[in-house]
Amino acid sequence: MRKSIFSALACAALLAAGAVSCNSNNSVVTYNQSNALLAGNWYFTRVMGNQVPQTSAEEWPRLEFNTQSGSVAGNTGCNQVMGNFNFTNKGTIHFDDMASTRMMCPDMTLEDNLQKALPQVKSYSINGVTGTLYLLGEKGDTLITMTRVNPRTLIDMRQSY
Repeated sequence: MRKSIFSALACAALLAAGAVSCNSNNSVVTYNQSNALLAGNWYFTRVMGNQVPQTSAEEWPRLEFNTQSGSVAGNTGCNQVMGNFNFTNKGTIHFDDMASTRMMCPDMTLEDNLQKALPQVKSYSINGVTGTLYLLGEKGDTLITMTRVNPRTLIDMRQSY
């Protein structure tokens, strides 16, 4: 019962975020343009194989993709990041002119891993059912995993049960 309630809440959160459209079979209604799926906020969950730790920062580390302008901006839990990206509906993507503020953070692991990972990203894949974005390297290896739903929201929902 709790699992189905949690699944319904997660699906509702994904719907509210505009990530997917669900029918009664929990299947995905696909979009004709990949920019409809990629646009907006995506929250980091794994970078270079490392789970993004729960943070005390007010904002969960994220990137916001503006598919109209080709710009990307967000934060890493400590520093702000910004730059440009190019993508195609065939799944290729690359980041250009990335920059960030350079505050000294208590733990620089996420910052360092992002600086290593973003230049290596060559393609992306979106799982509309789970609301997951995978940024992939040249050999198809997952460099960065992101979710449409703010993980802090999911943590708060789990703790309230």
